[in-house]
Amino acid sequence: MRDDNVQSLILKIYDTALDPGNWPEVLFSVAHTLGAQGSMIFEMTDHFGRQTISSPYQSKNYDPEAVRAYIKKHNSQELLDQGKFAEISGQGEDISLVNDLEFGVTPKSLSEQSNVQDMMKFKLKHRSGAILNKDSWHIDRFSLQYADTRGPATGAEKALARVLLPHIAKALRIGRPIIGKGALPERFQKLPFGVCVISAKGFPIASNVEFDRIVDDAGIFKIVSNGQLVFTRDIDSEKYKSLSQDADEVHGQNGAYPRRQSIYVPAGLNDLGYFIEICPIKNNSEFGILPTNSRLITVLDTQNSRSIDAGLVARFFPLTESEKLVLELIGKGHTNREIAEIRFRSEETINSQVKSLLFKTYTKNRTELVQLALSLAAPFDMDMTGFALD
Repeated sequence: MRDDNVQSLILKIYDTALDPGNWPEVLFSVAHTLGAQGSMIFEMTDHFGRQTISSPYQSKNYDPEAVRAYIKKHNSQELLDQGKFAEISGQGEDISLVNDLEFGVTPKSLSEQSNVQDMMKFKLKHRSGAILNKDSWHIDRFSLQYADTRGPATGAEKALARVLLPHIAKALRIGRPIIGKGALPERFQKLPFGVCVISAKGFPIASNVEFDRIVDDAGIFKIVSNGQLVFTRDIDSEKYKSLSQDADEVHGQNGAYPRRQSIYVPAGLNDLGYFIEICPIKNNSEFGILPTNSRLITVLDTQNSRSIDAGLVARFFPLTESEKLVLELIGKGHTNREIAEIRFRSEETINSQVKSLLFKTYTKNRTELVQLALSLAAPFDMDMTGFALD
């Protein structure tokens, strides 16, 4: 049985999926729990051949402008350090916290790095890091920063991190498509995803227009006579029940592969269908304190036409110009044959390009591909703590 404080923190982590404004407070609590001064979420992008680091979220005790200035000044060294963290953290299926002294540097040589010298001006020195999502290595990197009076993470702190970090990975993944500008009620209704909050007994607390449409049209959910939301797919019923009703320990079980806890429901041709994700939710700025064991459900219907910014996706994955055009047409719901006609290419060529898109983005089908593309777009609607390219 988990410590009550850890269990409470896990629930706060999942509240960020619908309320990303909670991340600074949550990251501060995570850092404190793991013995660090602060923590950050990082992303790495490639824009016109130049790799850059940005940080969409930092713990509340950090000044975003100071973080922005630090990243801009030390981008090259941070890229080297992130590569070393990733080389070790990328092994296996768990999320493993890696200390800065684990990649072949001595305490003396570490202190001589210009980025560490700047950190020490803020009474920080050692760092630990991890890849949170091994389906998409360039997004959702995690880092802890420690006071200069102590060393990096201990064995006990690493063990506790293995409990907490999979939940951060899953909350980031589910929350990405929901992020955006404007008040939650407006955003909630305009989302290209269906979103619903249900109680432990399955009674809807709030839902948006797209979720209601999916209930009416898809046949994968239905509202029964007592008002309860019911999942109708027998083949996935145990997984749905576990994610929507059981104890919170079931969430985060897939470690660095949070997408594996999703439910894919095929529909129609060309791997189109519904992509369903579920996580706990306890507290929300719009809905207030929710009943115990409430759940957040998101559903993407990839049969509908979606506008995909393929150029943005290419900042995270090495797509060719042709693959970017094909991706945008996939988002519009076109079949391979239709794309071949539009692009004046053979169907075999388009088949090959679609396979390449799936391979490069670590996705298994078009539904996962479209979901990933829409998810990547969301954080760039925000004022990210990175830096502008010259």
